[in-house]
Amino acid sequence: MNNKKKKILIVLQFIRRGGVKLVALNFAQNLDRDKYDISILLVAPDEHQKNDLLKEVQESGIKIISFPKKYKIL
Repeated sequence: MNNKKKKILIVLQFIRRGGVKLVALNFAQNLDRDKYDISILLVAPDEHQKNDLLKEVQESGIKIISFPKKYKIL
């Protein structure tokens, strides 16, 4: 039996409370960490960022990856 964790990457523009972003964060925070390795890629982390929510997500064991600012895609 394969006990290897499945990797999930959720791509968001930035983190804030409300809408699709909040749904994605709730989804990620409620997945079984024994089965899934969860990461969130933020493609525009400096705009409208909610640092209290970012800290809460990181404390829940979800890895946050910020897209380098020099590669503006949005």
